[in-house]
Amino acid sequence: MENYGLPISHGPLDLSTYSDADWAGDIETRRSTSGYCSFLGTTPILWTVKKRHTVSISSTEAEYRALAAAITDIIWLRQLLQDFKIQVLHPTDLYCDSTSTIALDNNPVFHAKTKHMEIDHHFIRHHIHSNIIRVQKISTQDQLANILTKPLSTSRYHFLRSKLRVSENPRRLNPLLISHPIKFQVLSALFNLCKINKRRQEQAAENGIIPYLMNFIMSDSSLKHSALPLLCDMAHASRNSREQLRIHGGLDVYLNLLEDEAWAVTALDSIAVCLAHDNDHKKVEQAMLRKEAIQKLVKFFRDCPEQYFVNILEPFLKIITKSARINTAMATSGLATLLISRLDHQDAIARLNLLKLIKAVYEHHPRPKQLIVENDLPQKLQNLIEERRNGQRSGGQVLVKQMATALVKALHINTVL
Repeated sequence: MENYGLPISHGPLDLSTYSDADWAGDIETRRSTSGYCSFLGTTPILWTVKKRHTVSISSTEAEYRALAAAITDIIWLRQLLQDFKIQVLHPTDLYCDSTSTIALDNNPVFHAKTKHMEIDHHFIRHHIHSNIIRVQKISTQDQLANILTKPLSTSRYHFLRSKLRVSENPRRLNPLLISHPIKFQVLSALFNLCKINKRRQEQAAENGIIPYLMNFIMSDSSLKHSALPLLCDMAHASRNSREQLRIHGGLDVYLNLLEDEAWAVTALDSIAVCLAHDNDHKKVEQAMLRKEAIQKLVKFFRDCPEQYFVNILEPFLKIITKSARINTAMATSGLATLLISRLDHQDAIARLNLLKLIKAVYEHHPRPKQLIVENDLPQKLQNLIEERRNGQRSGGQVLVKQMATALVKALHINTVL
């Protein structure tokens, strides 16, 4: 099986788009197919093919609706370039091979025959008058978007494919060999694309981006902070992206990030997500049960800065409620004592989550009576129940009081044995 790719070449960063439609091409429904592709310089960067939801009554209507759809993506691409500090000084050329469609664009008079396209008409004309787009006539022979919408002869297909710069057996691009400014732009573009569509995150993982992201992070590259959001978001994308993370040691990177104050909470949440979606083979659980992993988690809880403490409780709760084995390992490594020692926290939500954590730890602890006695847990819970804050009984602490009361009752059986 042959491999194909799109080589990226240097050149002016001018944006252009080719739009086309195949009117009533579906022989069963007579719906039209629209397609368009956008170039940055000579490199295709975006392409779309879509069957219309409704039947178009003329080829002009089909082409016109394809044009309107292309413009929405042009607007987004122009904004994306501006976000990358690339100035877009000129209208974007939008190439169309339909003479009637171009005539309608340039005709300020709206005819009754085209009234059903009134919204698209005003939308397109607005962006023409705003100098955002410039609709250009192109011959059918040179219309590159034909490859997206119409059945073609083999020779015609190969010709248009070459015009799109699709080449066989392209040299695989190694991100580590790209110059630094281009790396930064690539990572920024990838982050924005993945943020818009989670499927793109999965595709990026499948195509080998994770080892490069890890290299930038672990080598303390200047690109580290561009790679970090991408790598942390990979845990939220899909089962495949999480599996790629695990295979390439992404969990170890997350654990090491617990020492980075700026990214520790995000990394902890990514660990919790990976564990929550662990499969029947429990490979994530096995990785997290290693002694060094347990120690890093407990150390992070102990040393977490006060301003982030409330934010780490829910991820820790997800981790220990998902895995009884990790729960036990962390509890017997010092987490249980740390949890109980923080019950005097000023924030009510923090105290409530601490009580939930203590309850989960207690239920799986191998020595529950020792846990209760050594940490004087019943008395500390009683203090919460009777506590007054700001001179008033804690009206806002109703849930804390209820949770503490339920825990006291649950502990009673072990304290009397």
